[in-house]
Amino acid sequence: MTALVPQAPVVGEVTVLGSGEVEVAFTPSAATGQPVTYTVTAQPGGITASGSGSPITVRGLTDGVSYTFTVTASAAAGNSAPSAPSAPVVPQVLQTVIFEEVGTQRFDQVPVLSARADSGLPVTFASQTQDVCTVTTDGQLAFVQAGSCTVVVTQAGDATHRAASATRTFRIDPVPPGVPEIQTLTPVGPGQVSVAFVPPAFTGGAPIEGYRVVATPQGSALRTAGLRAAATAGVVSASGSGSPILVQGLADGVDYVFTVAAYNLAGEGEADSATELVAAPDLGWVGDLQKMYGQADFELPLPRSNSPGAFTFTSSNPAVATLNGRTVTLVGEGTTTLTATQAATSHYLTGVITITLMVNARPDPTLDAQVSGSLQAQVDASVRFAQVQGDNIRDRLRQVRSGRNANSVNLALAYAGSAGVPGLSMPVGRVAEAALPALPQGWGMWLAGTATFGTTGRNGRAGGGFDFNTGGLTLGADRAVGEHVLLGLAGSWGRQGTDFDDSPSKVDADQRSLAVYGLWRLGEHLFVDGLLANGRLDFDLTRWSELANASAQATRSGDQWFGALTFGYEHRSASGLNLTGYGRYDGHRATLDGYRENGLGAYGLGYGRQQVDNSTLALGLEGSMMFQRERLSWRPHWRIEYRGALENRGDVAVNYLQRPRDADYVLAMRSYNDDTLALGAGMDLELDSGWLFSLLLGREQGRNAMRSTSIGLQVRYGQPAAGASMYAEDGDVFKTDMTGDTRQRCRGPAPRCAAAAAAANATTTRP
Repeated sequence: MTALVPQAPVVGEVTVLGSGEVEVAFTPSAATGQPVTYTVTAQPGGITASGSGSPITVRGLTDGVSYTFTVTASAAAGNSAPSAPSAPVVPQVLQTVIFEEVGTQRFDQVPVLSARADSGLPVTFASQTQDVCTVTTDGQLAFVQAGSCTVVVTQAGDATHRAASATRTFRIDPVPPGVPEIQTLTPVGPGQVSVAFVPPAFTGGAPIEGYRVVATPQGSALRTAGLRAAATAGVVSASGSGSPILVQGLADGVDYVFTVAAYNLAGEGEADSATELVAAPDLGWVGDLQKMYGQADFELPLPRSNSPGAFTFTSSNPAVATLNGRTVTLVGEGTTTLTATQAATSHYLTGVITITLMVNARPDPTLDAQVSGSLQAQVDASVRFAQVQGDNIRDRLRQVRSGRNANSVNLALAYAGSAGVPGLSMPVGRVAEAALPALPQGWGMWLAGTATFGTTGRNGRAGGGFDFNTGGLTLGADRAVGEHVLLGLAGSWGRQGTDFDDSPSKVDADQRSLAVYGLWRLGEHLFVDGLLANGRLDFDLTRWSELANASAQATRSGDQWFGALTFGYEHRSASGLNLTGYGRYDGHRATLDGYRENGLGAYGLGYGRQQVDNSTLALGLEGSMMFQRERLSWRPHWRIEYRGALENRGDVAVNYLQRPRDADYVLAMRSYNDDTLALGAGMDLELDSGWLFSLLLGREQGRNAMRSTSIGLQVRYGQPAAGASMYAEDGDVFKTDMTGDTRQRCRGPAPRCAAAAAAANATTTRP
C-alpha cells in the first residue's frame, strides 16, 4: 500500500495571546493513515512553531509588527503545500482597566471616581446615562436626577497595547430639596398673610411636589411680624405648589415666625424663616420722553419712592441712548427703555420702574422755509448785485451812444413791484451833475445809483416770502479812444436788506466790485459793448428756528465774477425814429464760503461752500420817436426783451453741526433771474427850460411764476448837452471826443435857433 502526501491545511482565526505571542487555529488535512505534523510559519521573520493539531502557539514575535501566518502538513510520504496566508495580525500587550466599585449614592453626595489601566496609560470617563449623571473625560462626576447611573472607563491602547475598558453602574437616591428664600410677607386681610418666596435651586434629585408654610407664635426668628386678628393663638400652616402661599387664621396680638419648606418624594427639606413684613416699594417717575436726535445730554430725575434704597439706571438699547449715572446721552434714532432699579433694604424689596425714551430724527432742514429762504435770499442777492451794477454801466453806455459823454449823475429810487402792486423809479441826482469836475476833452466821469424795494413769494422749496431792498451805487470814468472806441473803469458798492414775512429772520448783504467796460462802434449802425467785473460779497445772517424757539446768527463771505457782452444794431432816421435791436449775454458766478450757525444748539446748521452760476441770453428791441416843438419836445419809447436762462443753479450742502448725518442734505437752488419776458413803454417830455419828465411802464413774466409790474417816473433838471447823437441824422461821423456832431441843426423859428446856437457855442469847452 502506497502512503499519500497530506493536503494543505486551511488557516482559521489568529488570536493574540499576549506580548509577542499568538495562537493560530486551522483545519487539519484529510486523514492519510499515517502521523502528520503541522508547522506554522510567521512572515516576516520566518518564525515557526509545530504541533500535531490545531491550534498551535507561536512565540517570539515582535509587538507592534503586522504578521501573516501559513500552515504546512508533513508526513512520511512528504510535505503538503503551504496554506493560504492568514489575515494580518499585530501582536500587542493585553492590558486591564481597574475601575473601583461605586455603591449607591445620595443625590447630595457626589463621589470621586477612581480608575486606572495596569499599562499605566491614561484612561477616559464617559456617561451612558446623561439624563441621570454626567462625567467629564477626566472623571468629574455630576448628578442630574435620581436614578441608575452607568459610567464607562476606557483605555484606547497604542501601537503595543490593546484597548481595554471597564463599566460601573450604581444607584443615585434622592434627598429632600433645598431651602426656599422668603421674599415678602404681605398682609392681605384680617388674619391673612401672603408669603412670597423663591423656589430653591437644589431640587434633591426629584421634582419638588409642593411647599409648606408654617406660622409659629413666639418662635425665635430673624424678624418679627406683628399682626392683629381675632383668634386663639396656635400654629397655622398652609401648603401650595408654588409662590405665593396664603396663610389664614392668624391670631390677634401674636408675633409669628413664618417658615417655608419644600418637599419631594425623599421628604421635606430645611425651611427658611422670616418674621418682619417686607413690602415692595411704591415707585413713581416721569412719563415717557421724546427727544430729538442731536440734543445735548440731559439728566433724569430720581424716581419717587418710600424706600431709602439706592437707584441704578440702565438703557435697553445702547444704540439709541446710553446712561452714565442719571445722565442720558443720545446715540441714535429709535426707541429704548430706561430702567431705574432700586436696591432692596431691610423693609423693602428691590423695586423696578421703567419709562420709554423715543429719539426722533431731526427734520430735513431743506424743508424749513427759514433755511431755504435764507439761502434763496443770498443767491438772489449775489445775482441782483451783478444785475444792478451791470444796468448802471449799460445805462452809461446807452447815454454815450446817444451822444452824451459829458459828466453825469443819475441816482434813482425804484420800487420793483409785486403781484398787483406797481413799481416806482425816481432819479434824485441829475441836478448834481454840475458838481463834478471838468475833465479833459474825450473824458467822461459819471455816477449812477438805484435803490430798489420789492417783495417775493419765491423762497426755495418750502415756500414763504420775504421783502428786500437793494441799493447800488456806481462811480465810473471813461475816455474815447479814436473815433469808434470808448473804454472805462467803474467801481460799485451795493447793499441789500431782506426781511422775512412773520419771522425775525433776515439777510443783510454788502457788495463791492470793480469793472472794466467798453463800447465799439462798427460803422454807422452796429455797436458792441461789454463789461467784466470782480466783486466781494459779505452777508450778516439771522435765522429763526421754530424747533429751538430761538434765532441763529452767522456771517458769510464770497467772491463773484460777472460780465456781459452786447451786440446791437441802431437805426436813426431824419424823421426822429430810432430803432435798436440787440442781443446780450450775461454771465455770473459767485463762490460763497461755507459757514456755521451759532445759537441753536442741536438744531444749528453748517452750510457747505456754494457756487452760484447764472447766465442768460437776452434778445431785445427798443424803439423811440422824437417830436420837436418850439418850447418842448416829447419822445414816446418802448422796449421788448426776452431773457432765456442758459444756466441757473446754486446747489448747497447742509447738515447739522451736532452729530451730523453721514450724508449731507442737498438743497438745489435757482436764482430769480430765470427765463423772463419783459415789456416796457414810456414817454419823455423835455422843456426848453431844462426840465425833463419821463414816465415808464413795465411788465415782467418769468417761467418760475415770478410776475412783476412796474411804473417809473423820472424827473431831471439840467442844461442841454452839447451833442445830440454819436451819428448825425445824415450819417456824419461823431467828433473824436464822442460828444456829438460838429454841426448844429435847428428845426424851430429863427430866434430860437439863434439862441440854441449861442448856448451850444458857450458849452463846447466842456467835455
